[in-house]
Amino acid sequence: MKGWEPGARRFGAIVRSLRLARNWSQEQLAEYADLHPTYVSNIECGRRNVSHWTIERLAIGFGCPIAELFPVADPPSRPASEDDLSSIPA
Repeated sequence: MKGWEPGARRFGAIVRSLRLARNWSQEQLAEYADLHPTYVSNIECGRRNVSHWTIERLAIGFGCPIAELFPVADPPSRPASEDDLSSIPA
């Protein structure tokens, strides 16, 4: 796994977990998401940094909101404020 982006590995693990929870093969997910099965495999292994388009395709394939592909372990205790957002560089 040398050189692979940690975020890509985490995202791939989430995709695999959602797929297995549905008892789907990679081929089934690929069909539902209109992706190539090899690409799904590469996503799950963390070998791909996916685009927004691919994230949308996966959400459509799973029949879930995009947010479900990005679970938050500890949600913030309060919503973001204008002050929080002003510190983000443009």
